[in-house]
Amino acid sequence: MDYVGHGRNFPFRQPGEQIANALVDVWTGGQAFTGLAAGAKPGIAWLPGTPSDSEIIESGLLDELRTAQHLFANSVVKYADWLESKERRHSINEIHHLMAKYLGLEGRAWQEAAMKREDMTQCWACQKMIPRNAAKCPFCQEVVDAELYARKQAELKKAIREAGKTAKPEPVVAA
Repeated sequence: MDYVGHGRNFPFRQPGEQIANALVDVWTGGQAFTGLAAGAKPGIAWLPGTPSDSEIIESGLLDELRTAQHLFANSVVKYADWLESKERRHSINEIHHLMAKYLGLEGRAWQEAAMKREDMTQCWACQKMIPRNAAKCPFCQEVVDAELYARKQAELKKAIREAGKTAKPEPVVAA
């Protein structure tokens, strides 16, 4: 296998098993995460060869990985809760959200803030964050969704026409 880094290839021969073990070690060895509960780690493992599903289940490895994954998810969510309590919401990342989803958790302040961010998009003209369903940017007034803008304009014109048909003309008073 060749290692590719910084736009250059370096011949770096390693067996696939060794590379897979190294990746699993990084994820499960605590190098990627700090402050985890004892036994908490992502539920991944490297299995040499091609064991059957029944062999994996019978070995107990699957249950062990599920338990470790659950402890990991709880630790990651507790850490996100701590970050929120210290007003460090900017440090909460996708892994925190994925682990909360994995645990079926909802309603945390940091989750709701992320949902609000997901309802936003960046204006192509002024680069400010605007509602995803906006037809025009409320800051620079550029049309950000031409189809939606045209549809809203047509609805507005129709409403004006309809209002004009039902409105009674005001009497003109001569002075």
